[in-house]
Amino acid sequence: MQLAEGLSRWYTHTARPRLSADKLTPISEVAYSTPVRRKIVGHCFACLLLVLFTPVLAFSQSATVAANSVAVAKNTVAPIVCLVHDAATGTEMIRFEIIGTAFMTDRTGTFITAAHVISALLASPSKDVCFPAITFPVGGWKRDPGTDVRWFTFNSGACQVNTNFDVAVYRTIDEMNSKYPEIRFDVATISNERPLDGTTIFFTGFPLQATDPITSIGAIAGYSAGDSYSTVLIDKNAWPGASGSPIYLSDGKTVIGMVTRTGTGDSAGLSFGIAGERIASVLADAKTNWEKAQNKVNEQSPVPTSQH
Repeated sequence: MQLAEGLSRWYTHTARPRLSADKLTPISEVAYSTPVRRKIVGHCFACLLLVLFTPVLAFSQSATVAANSVAVAKNTVAPIVCLVHDAATGTEMIRFEIIGTAFMTDRTGTFITAAHVISALLASPSKDVCFPAITFPVGGWKRDPGTDVRWFTFNSGACQVNTNFDVAVYRTIDEMNSKYPEIRFDVATISNERPLDGTTIFFTGFPLQATDPITSIGAIAGYSAGDSYSTVLIDKNAWPGASGSPIYLSDGKTVIGMVTRTGTGDSAGLSFGIAGERIASVLADAKTNWEKAQNKVNEQSPVPTSQH
């Protein structure tokens, strides 16, 4: 009993400040009346700041990573366009229509798109006056309508197409890095990886006749078991014209798939793509066939002889 009374008196004189009945006591005087309480309040305040600002800092860092990834990916994509002669000059080429999206796989001019994009190009009413091409702005994509653009035509009939996977591999007629060395672009790395469901992904392309790349951010929703998991399901809708857009990871260069179609009806809100493994196999077949064709040409060409 005496111990309890002693503790009570100690707490009264040391732990609590004496409050005046006829004046208001500042909260700081109450809170910091003892060294112990000052430490407790200080620690609580620090914890509160940590709780409040950690999500903000995490979001800021995430946004920075996303922006950097998009900036890298934008340099790998190009619109597939229909070029026509300018009626005023008769010689200058102008961009008449954007058909879809392509992404680069090397610096000589090899690119990949969806097979149905090329089918749409070949079925276009303007196909007889249209020169199929991809275009790149000088200095990269800067959202400047006055940016000078370079175009690279390709032969729509000379390619490697796999209609089962909806993948087409093409090469520009002229080597890009030698024709216009001032063009800045990067090449994508195609991965066989199948990221886990819920993994954040991006896809960048030229939907809705956009003259600059448009990026969508989504997540892997799953894979279709009906085709040996070749189809990637994306929890994000894709607009018309996005077909051929690379689906890439946070580094902006690792492509794990390509957008082929958007969901309708019961699948509205989803997009569908072909897995990187299938794209890589079609690309490998294309390179093999091109090499064989070149070897055949070399064999048929006469060997020059020196004259004495």
